Amino acid sequence: MAIPVLSNLDLQNKGQIIRFRVENAQASGYSNAEAGALIYDSGNLKFYNGSNFVTLGTGSGSGTVTQVDGGAGLTGSVTSSGALAVGAGTGITVNADDVAVTAAQTGITSIINPSLKVGRANLSASDHEFIDFATNGVIKLSVDGGEARWTGTAFVPGSDGVADLGSSSKEWKDIYIDGKAYLDAINFNGTDLTVTADEINILDGVTSTAAELNILDGVTSTTAELNILDGVTSTAAELNILDGKAFLDEDDMSSNSATGIASQQSIKAYIDGKTFDDVSVANLKTALAGGFGSNAVQIGDNSDTVTIPGNLVVTGTQTISNETVSVIENNTIQFEGAALSGANDELKLTTGVLSADRTVTLADLSGHVALLSAAPSGTITATPAELNVLDGFAGVTADLTYAKDLRATGVTTTEFDKLDGLTASTSELNIMDGVTATTSELNILDGVTATASELNILDGVTATASELNILDGVTATATELNLLDGITTLSGSNTGDEVAATEGTAGILEVATELESITGSANDKIITPHNLTDRYSKAVIDVSSLHATALKAVVPHSLATKEVIVECFGATTGERVLCEYHTDNNGSSSTNHLTFHFVSEPSEDINVFITSVKGTAAVTPTYPTS
Repeated sequence: MAIPVLSNLDLQNKGQIIRFRVENAQASGYSNAEAGALIYDSGNLKFYNGSNFVTLGTGSGSGTVTQVDGGAGLTGSVTSSGALAVGAGTGITVNADDVAVTAAQTGITSIINPSLKVGRANLSASDHEFIDFATNGVIKLSVDGGEARWTGTAFVPGSDGVADLGSSSKEWKDIYIDGKAYLDAINFNGTDLTVTADEINILDGVTSTAAELNILDGVTSTTAELNILDGVTSTAAELNILDGKAFLDEDDMSSNSATGIASQQSIKAYIDGKTFDDVSVANLKTALAGGFGSNAVQIGDNSDTVTIPGNLVVTGTQTISNETVSVIENNTIQFEGAALSGANDELKLTTGVLSADRTVTLADLSGHVALLSAAPSGTITATPAELNVLDGFAGVTADLTYAKDLRATGVTTTEFDKLDGLTASTSELNIMDGVTATTSELNILDGVTATASELNILDGVTATASELNILDGVTATATELNLLDGITTLSGSNTGDEVAATEGTAGILEVATELESITGSANDKIITPHNLTDRYSKAVIDVSSLHATALKAVVPHSLATKEVIVECFGATTGERVLCEYHTDNNGSSSTNHLTFHFVSEPSEDINVFITSVKGTAAVTPTYPTS
């Protein structure tokens, strides 16, 4: 990406522009050009004269042409007076008013001109021959007033229906067409075709051979008779089945022929003479409802499955897999045993009172409901809530007994909960044996990850909690913290009893002031992040505020030095730009101002970043002789 230059470039002391190339642009698309602008447009070097781009050396252009190179068939030079001279080359004749190409010239490889015409005699006359290249995308060929045009995609005559392609004595040989041929008429060897397109289209898709079509030779059938076959999809083999076949008109189908064809009348008579039972759904329902007398009815055999999608209502006894299930009274279902001999083989299921939500309530019988593998020796009096206490309990009976004993000594659940999640061993808990610390004192250790040895470091410490909190977040090692051993002050300047830090000695450093941070004069003080920014300054030049003619902007920076580095960027595009500036206050000497100069109003606001390098160590340059 190019770096915009918003100021003039002064190449002093005969400075050169190495490998210089002007902007490659088209004059038609160039906007906001100023007089003197230089571009390279389609092989021509052009400059802007204030209103138009002019090819260098033509029109109102200025300057001296020092060399002209001739092309194929031309020579060129510049006279001592500066005049342009074009001389004749191979095959070229230079006259007073024109340059002519001599006959049989083969050295010219191209002639390009937006209004080029090549012809014979008077090109303006309509009855002579010429080729016209003057129209974009069209080549015109004119002969005696007639015209043909090549457009790049079509070769068309000048008028409709007036030009021939070939003649009766000069015919074209073969014509290859990839597409449609649009013809008003067709003539084969002197005979005009009168057939219509619709008539020819009748053969569209025909795959018959000549031999197959010859079958129609001599056919006397009418069109109507042939149309009987219209829509027939039978194959020839299928149609041949009918060959020689006769219809059999037998009402009783007595012939029982495998090849004869029954007529519609005989089929109807045969059907009408037969009777069939009506097995409709309505009649089947009526037959089943009427019953079957004393006879048993079987539906299917042992391999069949009978599905009844609706309700099955049985008023008698149901036998399922040789077992009997009976409804002997309301709300009672009886299951017969295998022996079917006595009350001991029976099982009765009797419901109690059903509530509205269809809950089954078991009868309050004497005895018990066996919930266990064996009947309990006593009666369970525990409530569901009391039994739920054991929900999820994985301990043994001894655990419950131990808990009961502790409860008897007065230990509460809340006290037990304090041990919830505790992973300390017995020996670790014994460390607390004899501790007299209060809960609040022990809470100080809440969240501590230090080891016992690390905590022993605090043995004998008399510091308060607030004093110890100074170390909160410190990652220094014990060795590093020992450097502070003996320090009695942590603020102010060195009093003489502290170690003053240097580049080679650890100790106490003071914070540099704002002025010291800017000047960089002290090497025994540190710069804070806040003071570090004092060596930088930034500003935004608002182009809309620039004076129309002065085109200046003064930027104050308070860095107190002319030793600065300045960078400029477009506020919108972010592109780096080159700007002319001076270390003064609009001409007045100043170490806290920069004055920017522009040759024209920038297209966007300019972000200015200023960095002080005052105090940077100076180096001595060398001066090579080659």
